[in-house]
Amino acid sequence: MDIANVQEKCCGCSACVSVCPSKAISLEEDKEGFLYPKVDRDKCVKCHLCEKTCFYLSGIESMKSDSDVQYTYAVKAKNDEVRMKSQSGGVFSLLSTQIIKKDGVVYGCILDSDFRAVHSRAETYIERDLMCGSKYVQSHLLDVYKQVKDDLLKNRCVLFSGTPCQVEGLIKFVSKLKKVYRDNLVLVDIVCHGVPSPKIWREYVRAISNEYGSSPRRIVFRDKKYGWHSFVEKIEFDNKNYMSDKYGRIFFNHGAIRKSCFSCKFTNVNRVSDVTIGDCWGIEEKHPELDDDKGISIAIINTRKGKMLFDEIRGEADVVEIDINHYLQPQLKEPIYLNKKNREEFWNTYNRDGIMMILKKYGEGTIREKIERKCGTIISLKNKLIKKFL
Repeated sequence: MDIANVQEKCCGCSACVSVCPSKAISLEEDKEGFLYPKVDRDKCVKCHLCEKTCFYLSGIESMKSDSDVQYTYAVKAKNDEVRMKSQSGGVFSLLSTQIIKKDGVVYGCILDSDFRAVHSRAETYIERDLMCGSKYVQSHLLDVYKQVKDDLLKNRCVLFSGTPCQVEGLIKFVSKLKKVYRDNLVLVDIVCHGVPSPKIWREYVRAISNEYGSSPRRIVFRDKKYGWHSFVEKIEFDNKNYMSDKYGRIFFNHGAIRKSCFSCKFTNVNRVSDVTIGDCWGIEEKHPELDDDKGISIAIINTRKGKMLFDEIRGEADVVEIDINHYLQPQLKEPIYLNKKNREEFWNTYNRDGIMMILKKYGEGTIREKIERKCGTIISLKNKLIKKFL
């Protein structure tokens, strides 16, 4: 089996593109808006490096050692400004700040000027801040793997953040570097729920922009105005903000999720990164005194390297050690469930009727759900007011 015939499993990490010495592989968007490798047979020199680098074809690799142990913490930045830039507790910001302080480089996902999710390189806090906050759409890695390798060869300290499959793609790409270089690489992955289609996201932003008659100034996938537990996106225009949970509802419907996510190899606690971060769901029940509804992160420390960096940020955060077995979110146990009929119906609806019908059919929910959302918003605002004046 070669790299061009693994589309059902391909996660789009782009490692095969980056490793190809003859530039015979490119990424092309399919009808659902996802990128897949395409091989130019005339340029291919049959070195098989792409197959050796693809973790689906050659197996998952890790840079962890036998002496590495796992710790799990609930974490929230003491600085509220840092936390409010995050969708959870601000751990990514704290970790990446330490790297930049060491004259290091940070890689992560941003929304570019056209609000496309792409991976980018940061050497300053201003550049890094664009990476803060979740982006619920698959990012394009461009030539970031090559940039990471170049920085490592220059003996720069590098932090790379992304989905577990993007992290694994980078591990496979840099695996032949000497240990002295790889020791400078810190890997941070997220507890991933699956990646939605860039095409659906693109069409969604375009539809709202057309409705408002202008281009957005800023987009937040989960605005904390209504609290950390809410899933309300905010699109800021010059004169007005668009607030909705429609895109979030489409995301959790799973119809727009990439096919490979339904058989994801990384939905377990055996992580490939140095540090795994995500929302610390369940903290409101087990440690309610920590939950002020501004966001709390779960930080799973997987390696000694990750522990060393995490220990450097302890003074900047409230940290409580927790039992990972009490915080096993679904995607720390198994891949998301694939309902083939529902997924086919989703794409048939989109191809036949377009994005506006998708928003109506999958973004609005039932009457009961609408009432529950309204009540939830009112209760959240009430609780915030009570806390403010107590």
